Amino acid sequence: MKKLWWLTLPLILALGPLFQKKSHKLAVGSIFRNEAPYLKEWIDHHIQLGVTHFFLYNNESTDSYQDILKPYVDQGIVTLIDWESTEAHAIHGFGEFTFVPYQLGAYQDCIQRAKGVAEWIAIIDIDEYLVPNMSPKAFFALLDTEKKEKTGSLQIHWKVFGTSGVYALKEGEKLTEKLIHRATEDHPWNAQVKCLHQPKAVRRCLVHEAKKLHKGYAKKTLPKEVCRVHHYWFGTEKDFYQKRNFDTISGPPFIDMFNAVEDHSMEHFVKHL
Repeated sequence: MKKLWWLTLPLILALGPLFQKKSHKLAVGSIFRNEAPYLKEWIDHHIQLGVTHFFLYNNESTDSYQDILKPYVDQGIVTLIDWESTEAHAIHGFGEFTFVPYQLGAYQDCIQRAKGVAEWIAIIDIDEYLVPNMSPKAFFALLDTEKKEKTGSLQIHWKVFGTSGVYALKEGEKLTEKLIHRATEDHPWNAQVKCLHQPKAVRRCLVHEAKKLHKGYAKKTLPKEVCRVHHYWFGTEKDFYQKRNFDTISGPPFIDMFNAVEDHSMEHFVKHL
């Protein structure tokens, strides 16, 4: 009987991280390609919210991302992972776009890395900003409550911003400072969500939601007045025409839908960047 403990050793080793003290209340996971101009603003915004670690997956970038991220990597704030578009990094069957399998592979890897390390992990893109309508202290109190209630995945609605007529940012200007026009609340894109997950609760993580949670955990959608994800999908007009499949004839009417409402809800955060 004394030797039976050897039979449970693999289980102990596997579950051990779940019982360790977690060092991060909130971390962020994201995959990116050629986003160097916007990495610093995005990271600094989330640091001021109380995010203490980032798992960033580089997907074949050719820009100066390493120079931007080096100070954060050196301080232990960023874990930088190279994530090429290979079959070893892909999860198929959950999306029609060619990039999605590698995105899902990165997210699933991120969930595993965050287990035992972070209480919550936000899975968002570099053009997406968490914007709670409360202080960081109050937001973390909310997360503590949701954790006690066994919420495994918190869904947060998009607020999608247009170009605000800005062709390109001047040196020193911030994306979130200049792009202040968005779609109306009833625009279909604003019904979409991104999520904060308890890593230990998630079995399968998709782009916009947790596909499967472990038994005992539930999903919840936060009210729009509590927290939003500001989505700068368009970027500037220069970004839009370089990255998206639109020309100067089809582009303007589409952009106009997302420049419909002036919105200054990021001002408080921009002041502190």
